[in-house]
Amino acid sequence: METQQQLAQGFLREAWDDGFELDLFELTRLLLCVFDPADTIARIFESGPRPAFATLSDIADDSGFHIGVRYLAEHPWAAKVCEACKRPYVADHAKRKYCFTKGGDGLRCSERVIKRDHLKYWHQKGDKRRKAKQKSERKAAKKKITR
Repeated sequence: METQQQLAQGFLREAWDDGFELDLFELTRLLLCVFDPADTIARIFESGPRPAFATLSDIADDSGFHIGVRYLAEHPWAAKVCEACKRPYVADHAKRKYCFTKGGDGLRCSERVIKRDHLKYWHQKGDKRRKAKQKSERKAAKKKITR
């Protein structure tokens, strides 16, 4: 039997995979699946089944989850998956490609990609350019000394 949290996670993953292009049914299902079942009338009947979805009165107070779902439904471009670590995240602008989560090395995904690209450039071109520049500087210095 699925727990309430697993049910909500499944609906949220499904919405994220669809790019938060939700119809009314999917949005309602997502909003009504997050609540505290212990606070409902079913709590009175401990042996009775707990509901899988809330009633409107159960979610009268907005939680952070509900605010987030409504935001993503209004701004579907913000529901992204990081190109580096493949984790879902909420972007602050449409062109962002990487999440803000710090890894074990203390770097965010974007910082890690920039560092990797700089190192790749260095190995391909930078080291050769530096050596060529040093060689030409030595020649120029040698000419000055011999005069």
